[in-house]
Amino acid sequence: MTRQAEGWQGPLSPSEIPNQILEKARQLQLDRVGWIEIAQADDFQPFNQWLADGMHGEMEYLSRHSKAREHPHSIKEDAKTLLMALVNYRPEESTSTTSLTSGKVARYARGPDYHDFLWGQLGQLGRFISELIPGCSWRAVADSAPLLERGFARRCGLGWIGKNTLLINRKLGSYTVLGALLLSHELPANLPQIEVADSCGSCTRCLEACPTQAIGPARHLDARLCISYWTIEKKGRLGNQAGANLHGWLFGCDICQEVCPWNRKSPTGSALGQREDLSTIDCVALLQMSDDEIRSLVRGLALKRAKPAGLRRNSLWILGNTGNATHLAIIRRHTETQDDGVREAALWAEREITKKMENQ
Repeated sequence: MTRQAEGWQGPLSPSEIPNQILEKARQLQLDRVGWIEIAQADDFQPFNQWLADGMHGEMEYLSRHSKAREHPHSIKEDAKTLLMALVNYRPEESTSTTSLTSGKVARYARGPDYHDFLWGQLGQLGRFISELIPGCSWRAVADSAPLLERGFARRCGLGWIGKNTLLINRKLGSYTVLGALLLSHELPANLPQIEVADSCGSCTRCLEACPTQAIGPARHLDARLCISYWTIEKKGRLGNQAGANLHGWLFGCDICQEVCPWNRKSPTGSALGQREDLSTIDCVALLQMSDDEIRSLVRGLALKRAKPAGLRRNSLWILGNTGNATHLAIIRRHTETQDDGVREAALWAEREITKKMENQ
């Protein structure tokens, strides 16, 4: 949404404005913020090449709005400043027990949907800035507009783009989410506002750890080979190549982040409020839930993006890889469902478990 300033709240010298904004951001639990003069995205051409190479898979919304990502003016025509905000989402390490039927959940999805948090906090920051600078209007975005966030966050000095294609901050690591605030007025420089040098060095742990080789050496992620894409974005049938290689992930994947040295000492405890009981979800229990029960489980969470059918489909692939004869009854219950993705997964899981029984 866009808001217009209601009026001047008192005199303030330009030199005081940056510290006022940074302090307000801290109060709003925005872990890092930085801003630059509005400019064209410097990673627009590489992004277009990534699309041309088909690495976005079936995420057609990326190609439909590709031209709009060239410049932030497509989002707010009168914007003169782009402010980027970084929020840590790394939860405390889970102590909950897991089993072969547990489906792992990516860390960012173990709590309230981060979009809502960022919209709310950035909205408050926008209103605050509009009080500091009379006439300043703003728009807050968080994955809700065609903006190449990581590249702009790098230019704001918030980190560098790692070999796993994620933004890495020296203090926070890569367990972060991004939001942006587009402002109609210029802000005094947020010094020192310098881009952070690439600090991945010769490390290739993320490339080596990715079990599906989705991460390329040129900092390209091929979504068609990515577990996160398979479990969240891809709808319907997964096929054996993907389904048989989820490595226990029900929603998302954190493997390339788990091995990253910059995440060893990154802080835990997030303003997003992750729940320990969501580090894994029992696939057998999920397959016995109705649509309404699944919707209730994921209400207000990023997990809802996969929808009940997606979570069932992923659960069945996990059981096919790790389950046993005791799970055949619940699996067979889904072999005649109308959803192609769920039915394919159920039939495959039934065959896999039956083969294991025959070979014993």
